[in-house]
Amino acid sequence: SDASTRVPELDGDAIGAVLGAIAETYDDPEAAARAAATWTVLSRAHRDACHGDERAWRALLERHFPERVRFPSEAGNARRTFYSLCATVREYREGRLTLRTACDTHKRIKAFVLAALRHNGNGLCDLDNDAMRADRDVILAATQGRYVLHRRDIMERFRDDHEVVLGIVTWCGIALEWATK
Repeated sequence: SDASTRVPELDGDAIGAVLGAIAETYDDPEAAARAAATWTVLSRAHRDACHGDERAWRALLERHFPERVRFPSEAGNARRTFYSLCATVREYREGRLTLRTACDTHKRIKAFVLAALRHNGNGLCDLDNDAMRADRDVILAATQGRYVLHRRDIMERFRDDHEVVLGIVTWCGIALEWATK
């Protein structure tokens, strides 16, 4: 290949810094996974450094899936665990998995809940976790998934939040009566 298009190879510390920056920068786990995967395919040295940097992969796991159940098999293979969890996020986002059929463990992992609600906001009815139902990000995701948030308690809880109110009244105009002026 042409020397001007070759990517300079980074050492393991530099790759670790890149993965650390990805962990701190991306709010969406799938975007973080894509960015990390991009670094792994640049060269064999990058792939080897990325695959071997457990500390950086654990940082990605903690950033995007702090609520997950930790299994003994995760030790020494945080990269595989991260990509597996990201694949599950994708399944929720695409509607192949739903909150209605989700186990309690999945309903406690915010990344899964957000992805499911962005696909179908009506999944909010299947959440029995009060903390999740009171979370602003969860309510916003439900409004993106076209959930008619007609429940007065939800609207009253977020009545002063302009963005949430707009999201709710987009799908249920009558809810405006519970918003502040």
